[in-house]
Amino acid sequence: AGWDQGQVSDIRRQGVRGEQGYCDTQVITCRPLARCGLETCQTCQSLTHDQRDAGLFDRMLIQGWFSIANCDYEEARETFKILRHENPSDPRPKIGLAIAQGLTSWEGLSARTMRKAVDLAPGILLEMPYSGAIQAKLRELLCKLKKRMKYDCANPDVLFMVGAIKTMLGDIEGADRAIHEAIEAGDCSISAKKLLDTLHRKQRCFMQSRQSQGQNRDSFRFDFNFD
Repeated sequence: AGWDQGQVSDIRRQGVRGEQGYCDTQVITCRPLARCGLETCQTCQSLTHDQRDAGLFDRMLIQGWFSIANCDYEEARETFKILRHENPSDPRPKIGLAIAQGLTSWEGLSARTMRKAVDLAPGILLEMPYSGAIQAKLRELLCKLKKRMKYDCANPDVLFMVGAIKTMLGDIEGADRAIHEAIEAGDCSISAKKLLDTLHRKQRCFMQSRQSQGQNRDSFRFDFNFD
């Protein structure tokens, strides 16, 4: 389902932005002599995972994607950067940040950010839900990258990003071709190999599913004509 403004409005009011990120305002209070003066601040006192508002992270992820859908790429970048700092091991903020960077013509930085996300969990590109508005933005970025390929067709970063975005859009065969081309162009990165392995597993699962469906249809015909 798509996101509307009512789902994501005023999300940032639920947290206070300290010098190093967002914290839940209802969790803890800074020491009286804290130099920042905020109610909560990681600069003054670190918070454990259990102390955080578990839902705030996901709500801010939605806010970041909503900003992309509304062409507010600078706001999206800032949101995803905060979330990346909050949880460096979660690939989702990196994916959002890479898309926002790509849409503002930071292709090189976008590819590096996307590679870091794929290094953590390449399968997440196949699992994240996207609204129609976000898919339109992914296609917009894909068109920009294809235009770049007309005069820079052997750029591994561009080819990798094409493969990653096609994966997000469900074009597994197209993504597979793009990553193969990236590797042929000299991309020896772990991220390219991980994404290619993920695509191959997805293709095998798809083929096995089709074979299973075919066997079920054959079995049905056999039983139907048994007499």
